[in-house]
Amino acid sequence: MGFMCWSPPVDKVGNSVHGHMDVVLFLTQSCKVNPFVKDWMSNIPRDDATQFGREDVVKVLEEYEQNYSLQTSQTETEDQSSIQMFISGRMGVIDCE
Repeated sequence: MGFMCWSPPVDKVGNSVHGHMDVVLFLTQSCKVNPFVKDWMSNIPRDDATQFGREDVVKVLEEYEQNYSLQTSQTETEDQSSIQMFISGRMGVIDCE
């Protein structure tokens, strides 16, 4: 039996509410799920963990959210740079005489 990294978002099944730290760690560290997906009440996992007093889970999620945001912005910057290089390369080939 093994684990798959496909999973519902961290809180679709209440992992942060119930304090299932092992599951929260697995979903954040191994599966790298998006921590900003909202549930049916428009809460992100950290909101639910805060509401139900799961301070240990809140701390893990806050740290993960910061790292996730940094990784996302870095990836977007790299993507933009690659697109600009591609366009510049293409424009250099075009002769507009």
